[in-house]
Amino acid sequence: MSDALLNAGRQTLMLELQEASRLPERLGDDFVRAANIIIHCEGKVIVSGIGKSGHIG
Repeated sequence: MSDALLNAGRQTLMLELQEASRLPERLGDDFVRAANIIIHCEGKVIVSGIGKSGHIG
């Protein structure tokens, strides 16, 4: 059982690493626009989230 859990965890991490490695090439105009809005903000920027890309359930 522990070997199966370790293998599942390792496979999951490898998939996450593969997908994360593709992120730099996906940056574009939307990123620049969002970064400029934050950089030029004269007030405070509040960032919030639930830590998930979608609902789990």
